[in-house]
Amino acid sequence: MNNTLAADISSDRFATLLFGIYDVRERLFRYTNAGYGPLLIYRRDEKKCELLESKRGSIPIGVMDDIKYEEEDPLKMEAGDIVVLFTDGIHEARNEREEEFGLERLLSIVPGYSKKDSGEIASGIVKEVLTFTGSAEQYDDMTLLVVKVKK
Repeated sequence: MNNTLAADISSDRFATLLFGIYDVRERLFRYTNAGYGPLLIYRRDEKKCELLESKRGSIPIGVMDDIKYEEEDPLKMEAGDIVVLFTDGIHEARNEREEEFGLERLLSIVPGYSKKDSGEIASGIVKEVLTFTGSAEQYDDMTLLVVKVKK
């Protein structure tokens, strides 16, 4: 896919991608990051939320030919753990005073939704972002995917 995009699009265009597979039996989330940015993980047992940056390099697809994208360290997941994938339109959303919603605010709100199901968590995050931004016009997409491990 990378080589096709690199050959077909202009040099100033690219796409970010995070490709992941969750193994239900082993409770492992395996993923590769191609310029996507960090993902957020909430550990229920530790009641801790953190951002995971790419450790393998993170070049968007379509930038150059023949890049080998390596798998990140797999994440061992336990019941109640949450993974949040989000585009930069979420944390870079601005209010009328030009303040960004920010990664720290995102990290701080997820634990408050940790007892909810994934749909309610996603809706809660979106509601918080929209409340923060108010009537300020946004110029980027806000895409969000929440995965919560069941028992």
